[in-house]
Amino acid sequence: MMSRLGDPVSAAQSDIAIATQCAAAMFAPDTIAAISSAAGPAARMIVRASGPGVRPIHDALKGDDIEFTGGLARRTRISFAGITVPAWVYCFACPRSVTGEDVIEFHIPGNPLLARMLLEELIRLGARQAQPGEFTARAYFNGRIDLSEAEGVAAAIAAQSERELTAARQLLAGELARRLRPVMDLIAETLALVEVGIDFSEEDVTFVSGQELRDRIVGADEALDRLLRDSVRFERLAHGPHVVLIGRPNAGKSTLLNALAGCQRAIVSPLAGTTRDAIWAQVRLARGMVRIIDV
Repeated sequence: MMSRLGDPVSAAQSDIAIATQCAAAMFAPDTIAAISSAAGPAARMIVRASGPGVRPIHDALKGDDIEFTGGLARRTRISFAGITVPAWVYCFACPRSVTGEDVIEFHIPGNPLLARMLLEELIRLGARQAQPGEFTARAYFNGRIDLSEAEGVAAAIAAQSERELTAARQLLAGELARRLRPVMDLIAETLALVEVGIDFSEEDVTFVSGQELRDRIVGADEALDRLLRDSVRFERLAHGPHVVLIGRPNAGKSTLLNALAGCQRAIVSPLAGTTRDAIWAQVRLARGMVRIIDV
């Protein structure tokens, strides 16, 4: 996994960062804001805010006498940093929003400078800069998406091939949750039958026979086993293979890495031992991306 700066981070570090970020989103009822458009000029840019302070921000920036109403979209003019620009303002009232909180989106002319200036104005009005993934974290903790869909968001952002994007979209669409739900229901129903049988064990009533119980357990086990096999294929598809170049010093591993990457990723020298740290490059092949590592 890679950090935002492109440096490798361990799975443990990633889990700690995600847990810390999610805990902050759940226990800190503040208002967050961020630019929700890709970097660079565009026809329109989006600045989004979510949290309890959205309505005061809306009242401070609205260009005319409009109320904050869920599902409202209004073309108006907003003023900030001494300038006035045309904007579409979209209001989403709690809990019917992407995060489950009050959300407001400002769609403004696609100048990155304008978007940064508007974000600074939102921060001045009481919001804070959202951490990476914090809108998704709030959506998860407020029950708007489940964990597999949250993972799908991250996978879609990190996708580097059409196959990876297809796998991420299936996860984001709730494919994993859809396949898990019947198994979860079967296990919950079986557990309920067992518990009620224990509660009424002195009565001459059988809620579930031993054979039926075995059949239920076997059915759940087989369904989970199929899901596990499919998930292994998904992991291979979503994350791509890693290939490690191993050989004697000065055998040409760095030269091969540079040739495959199409750029100067590793230092090449006639002296042995030039490569002291693992160096990697993402290489696009016909069937997708592969990470090649020179050790």
